[in-house]
Amino acid sequence: MSILLSAFFYLLLDTYKVSKGYEVTSKEIALGNNAEQLLDVKLRELAELFSLGTYKDEKKEAIDALKQKNSEQQKSIQGKLFAIALLVFVILVSYFFLSKKHYTFFVSLSALFALVFGVITPILMVVIKKDVEYLGEVVLSFESKGVLSSIMKLFEKQEYVVGAVILLFSVLLPLIKSLGLMLLSMRENLPWASSIVKFFRFIGKWSMVDIFVVATFLVYLAGGNSDVSRVSSGAGLYIFLCYVFLSAAASFSAEKMLESR
Repeated sequence: MSILLSAFFYLLLDTYKVSKGYEVTSKEIALGNNAEQLLDVKLRELAELFSLGTYKDEKKEAIDALKQKNSEQQKSIQGKLFAIALLVFVILVSYFFLSKKHYTFFVSLSALFALVFGVITPILMVVIKKDVEYLGEVVLSFESKGVLSSIMKLFEKQEYVVGAVILLFSVLLPLIKSLGLMLLSMRENLPWASSIVKFFRFIGKWSMVDIFVVATFLVYLAGGNSDVSRVSSGAGLYIFLCYVFLSAAASFSAEKMLESR
């Protein structure tokens, strides 16, 4: 399990780094499609046409290289997410091979890792665009969103209620739950151990509220794909979903552990 946890943490960290790099290249590509840049492209295409191919467009080559890098980053993220999903499956299945105490600890720690990286990794990207005659598709704005960055933005806009709800259900309660279950697995004989489980069982009834709140908030901001907007999901969404499965498994194991005392 120590090897599995180390591999899981490394994959999460590596996915976070590649996702941030993908965010940067996506932003650069989007900014390269604003009205000024597209007009410059048209002028350079004319220069290349009139020079009969003798004009070398280095800027275009740089943009093409950036798009190639962006595509490779996207494929890398998909591969890493597949590996993360496979590791999560192995961690969940280890329930049948470990004691309830050890399983609760390791799965709770795995859930904690997934939670941390899930809230700091970009969860979706939103591009606002518009078709302009002669120029083509002009990007008006680009924004990458994560759970923490979205919460901060809500507080900046004085949307305190929505921000507090997302902070509570998507960060604070999951964090308390993971740490509490880890403590419980180490000190299962505590007199208030059953009370902790009852509390987390109560929280478990709201286990999908965090996902619902985040999804509703993101849909509200993004508005979905249309003629003027394009929305793509980020790795953070899938990492956060991994947390949900791991957290549910940790709660189940903790209950079984106390029942077998």
